[in-house]
Amino acid sequence: MELIKENVVKEFVDKLPDIESIPLSAHLLMLAVRSRFVKAIFNVKIKDMVVERKIIRSNPGWREVYFQKVYNLALLQQQGSYTFRNIGQIPSEGRAIFGTLMPRHVGMATKALLTDAMGYFCQEKLSDDGKRWMGKIDNKFFGALHAHKHRTPMLKTVDIDDALAYTDVRDTLSSLKNWMTTKTSRGYHIIKDLSAGGAEEFHRGGGLWDKIHAKWGDAVELQHDSQEPIPGTLYRKVDKPDFLNYVEIIE
Repeated sequence: MELIKENVVKEFVDKLPDIESIPLSAHLLMLAVRSRFVKAIFNVKIKDMVVERKIIRSNPGWREVYFQKVYNLALLQQQGSYTFRNIGQIPSEGRAIFGTLMPRHVGMATKALLTDAMGYFCQEKLSDDGKRWMGKIDNKFFGALHAHKHRTPMLKTVDIDDALAYTDVRDTLSSLKNWMTTKTSRGYHIIKDLSAGGAEEFHRGGGLWDKIHAKWGDAVELQHDSQEPIPGTLYRKVDKPDFLNYVEIIE
């Protein structure tokens, strides 16, 4: 079994928007336990959980760093040990690797983190809540980064769960600039770059998204700031958790 499809991961990484030093930005990677995968394995409902977090910072070789971090997360996906309450050990089939497409704004995230911290550290004595906050400061900073994206480019993901809808949705959106289309074990992700004048055509009342949603309903979902399953990494079939499936780039 291949740990990752290296050429596919590199194709994705090469396509990612650049991260810059002015204003300082970063990309985020996550190894997450997916609730629907766990339900398929144990028939127990839990929430999605991020178990490993990686920040890719601005430097001349950041794309190679990104690739190496994906590789390391894939090792943890397959061989790491993670437990959850009464379920116990979460098998590798319940885990997947995700990345944010839009660069994150480090300055705004830092400001938000400091503002939050001031509520605890302006007190004469650090409260128990403050001590717990300090114990999770790395997660708090990651969460602040996640909440503050850099504004450009404007990437929107149309998540398609019904394979029958794919061709129709693809054709409906064909006038817009395609950033990437991927195939997961569950369906398709059509990612459009709306920064080159496509936002009005996509979002306006009665526009492309309204037409798609009116026709396909819950079979399609619009994600404004998606966390994408990384192409070239394992992403299991919900109904066949032992089936090996790698996220593909199809366009």
